[in-house]
Amino acid sequence: MQKPYLSIITPTKNSIQFLEQCILSVLNQNYTNIEHVIIDGLSNDGSYDLINKYRTQFTNRIRCISESDNGVGEAWNKGLKLAIGEIFGWLGADDTLFDNFEIEKVVDFFESNPSEFFVHGGCEYIYHQGHTIGLHKPKEVTFYDLINIGNTIACPSAFYKREVINNVGNFDQKGNDLDFMIRVARNFRITKIDFTLSKFRIHDKSQTTGRNNSVRRMWLQDDCKVSRSH
Repeated sequence: MQKPYLSIITPTKNSIQFLEQCILSVLNQNYTNIEHVIIDGLSNDGSYDLINKYRTQFTNRIRCISESDNGVGEAWNKGLKLAIGEIFGWLGADDTLFDNFEIEKVVDFFESNPSEFFVHGGCEYIYHQGHTIGLHKPKEVTFYDLINIGNTIACPSAFYKREVINNVGNFDQKGNDLDFMIRVARNFRITKIDFTLSKFRIHDKSQTTGRNNSVRRMWLQDDCKVSRSH
């Protein structure tokens, strides 16, 4: 039987420093029914040339849009609209899949558990050039956990079926993953698997983990507003 198609979505803008590692982690997967949908926000650091180099070599594995957008949320939603997969995952431009067998594990899980729609696994925290500094272990997550504690799901290690998007809708304009996860948990069971599925890079220029305290404070304020709204 034909294996399900899986789409990895990556928004990027001027992220050339780690982008190639991200792309190769998807291309090197031993699972072949996979595409990498990259949404570029008009980078001027050579990112688009790098993407185009690999898109030319792997025409059926990489697709890209390069145009202006109004934030990471709009970029995510462009990727979802462009993607053809039955299963979706997201990967930051500075992150990677854990090894070459992660997508196969995810697809095997969904095929063995057809009533499941959303799964998340562990995530290795790496610093700048790649050495490990920590490990996120997946936990059981409920709707009430997300509202009262926050998002404890490692987003690069989360995968979900197309039915999830059809049911809960797209990301908000800011791409707030807590809001998305809460909407998912209202309608679907969130299931953990005990595999490490991705590597999340911590570095100074990262929007979520960098040294810009004002940006981090803004994200925390947004999460607080999201929790209250639900």
